[in-house]
Amino acid sequence: MKKILFLSLLLVNIFVFGQEYKYTIGPRFSWGFGIDAKMYIGKKSAIESALDIQPSGFILSGEYEYHLLAFDEDGLYWFMGGGPFLGLWGKKQHWENISEPMFIVGIIVIGGLEYNFPKKPLSLSISLEPRYNLIGIQRFWAYGGISLRYTFQAKEEEEEDL
Repeated sequence: MKKILFLSLLLVNIFVFGQEYKYTIGPRFSWGFGIDAKMYIGKKSAIESALDIQPSGFILSGEYEYHLLAFDEDGLYWFMGGGPFLGLWGKKQHWENISEPMFIVGIIVIGGLEYNFPKKPLSLSISLEPRYNLIGIQRFWAYGGISLRYTFQAKEEEEEDL
């Protein structure tokens, strides 16, 4: 694991020194721990995917997001969007006990703030993600997280290549 992290950091520092990025990946902290990745598909739109490992299960999610400049500050963006999730809940959850492990599928609405550090290959985001289970225990639940991601390939560099 240390070797993978070292190689990732090395590659990031070699290829990226800009504020804007095209691809990003890094750890995610929520009700568990996971990994988060994002890819811009347009000037203001991105696709984000996260895998959260929880004490008794996991959740895999994917969202389409729209980004807007926040507070007229370079590098600070509002984002909002939505998408699907699926996961497996074990017998013991924080909010209730269930008799058997349960497969869940549902929808997410996501919103938050993201900051891209100037001249550093890093991005920090905080999100609020209300969710509703369509399969499994049908219920609404609050979720969210903080992600610290390493950025790859500046957006300007890719646009120049086209």
